[in-house]
Amino acid sequence: MRVGLRLFYNPGWMGGVNYVLNWARALRALPAAERPHVTLLTAAPAAAEIAEAHADLGDAVAPFHDAARLALDFVYPATQLAEAPFGAPWAGWVPDWQCRHMPELFAEGEARRRLLQYRLLAMHAPVCVVSSRMADDDTGRAVPGAGAPRRVLPFPAVFADEVYARSAERVAATRARLGAPERYAIICNQFWRHKNHLLVLEALERVKRDDVHIVMSGALQDDRWPDYAERVRALLAAPRVAKHVTLLGSVARDDQIDLMLGAIGV
Repeated sequence: MRVGLRLFYNPGWMGGVNYVLNWARALRALPAAERPHVTLLTAAPAAAEIAEAHADLGDAVAPFHDAARLALDFVYPATQLAEAPFGAPWAGWVPDWQCRHMPELFAEGEARRRLLQYRLLAMHAPVCVVSSRMADDDTGRAVPGAGAPRRVLPFPAVFADEVYARSAERVAATRARLGAPERYAIICNQFWRHKNHLLVLEALERVKRDDVHIVMSGALQDDRWPDYAERVRALLAAPRVAKHVTLLGSVARDDQIDLMLGAIGV
């Protein structure tokens, strides 16, 4: 079987990048006799750089517009009909219906745009993949009589065996280089409003103990709510909060994994 995995790139949504890379890791982890031929498909220069950096997860890297020429049996994922490949079997992906449940989290028109593109996938994709049973139920409610067959395929979390074999010395060196203390919990999320970092920071305002520390990684920006980062920064500037937090911003994936391995909680 020949599978094409479409790598998209959004600097504000590294979770989407890692989602596709994790599917590549999952396929690579199959026994050799069951493992498909995987082509990493790219449609932007930044995505091509990511594909080349992770070329070991696939058998080839190719432009997305060449999908039909490559005689692929399956291409995934498309988050809207405009991302569907010409001349190759494909599946759409609806991660969730957050835009339906919480439209206030999106810029004007963005929630409506997502609702439209997800409805079109649910109606017209050859197969529509959803990431949870809740998303499956929501799709049925949002698009009654949707024509596309659906499959629930939860997010994969795949790490190579060597990740778990990383030495304590390596983890400690990464922690020291990035300025994290010896004992900490870690939050790995971009600072989007609905991730609710403010709840954590407001809780830290009330902490009486000195041994509570949170390391936070992720881009400190939400273009939908430009004032949100300022509210986060303002709270972080309070000495009673700042002493409990190490703010790293975006970090390399290898460094992030080291920090997760060294944390008392994730």
